[in-house]
Amino acid sequence: MSDFLRFLADLQHRWKFHVEITYSHVTDWVIHVYRKGYNPDGTDQTLCYVYSSDLEYACAKAHAELKENLLKYDGG
Repeated sequence: MSDFLRFLADLQHRWKFHVEITYSHVTDWVIHVYRKGYNPDGTDQTLCYVYSSDLEYACAKAHAELKENLLKYDGG
């Protein structure tokens, strides 16, 4: 998890984004990273939405999805 949080801290200097990390007994761990109002129609652009019962797995998967979106939207 600390690698993921360090990655987000480094990324905040390049992009503006919101991060929600929540837990409930119904959905387990949820990590939602999004950019508010970045879609052409003014809706939020989801960069990753990951849920898992294992927090470490959720962080690793969110980290990977964010890196894929960096390639897609920002060229790396």
